[in-house]
Amino acid sequence: MIEPIDKMRSANHKAALPKEQIRLLQPAISVVIPCHNHGDYLDEAVQSVEQQTFRRFEIVIIDDGSNDEETLRKLNNYDRPNIRLIHTPHLGLPNARNAAIRAARGKYILPLDADDKIDKTYLQKAIHILDANENVGIVYSKADLFGEGSGEWKLPPYHFPEILFGNAAHSLMTWT
Repeated sequence: MIEPIDKMRSANHKAALPKEQIRLLQPAISVVIPCHNHGDYLDEAVQSVEQQTFRRFEIVIIDDGSNDEETLRKLNNYDRPNIRLIHTPHLGLPNARNAAIRAARGKYILPLDADDKIDKTYLQKAIHILDANENVGIVYSKADLFGEGSGEWKLPPYHFPEILFGNAAHSLMTWT
């Protein structure tokens, strides 16, 4: 008899699996995408994650109280195994992102705005740097504008902890 996938994911079933298999079932990276009425852009953000060369990820989309019909329609169509959708009242971007991070299961977190996208090798390159260097806790890259603007997005120089208080870079952070 073949067990339904939900039963395979239950806590009792995982306990019977060897630790190495459990590790392989868990995502290495959680990509958290807050969305408040950004349905026009959301598909591109999600597709940029789904096209990654590194595959051990989950996508956590947090609907931050959207009330736009197009956004709500798109959000309701994200019924895929690697995507979790969380609905909240409107919390604002920082609180919505933090709620998604609390729900994340990955070792690493990539905050990705609903109107942004990443290169198909970004996760692979970032996790390689983080796994190879235990003293590195944040990885980010150059960024290009798209849509209404074009060219390189001029990011400020890296300064810790100031990077934590602004929307200055796409970050892949260690989750401990």
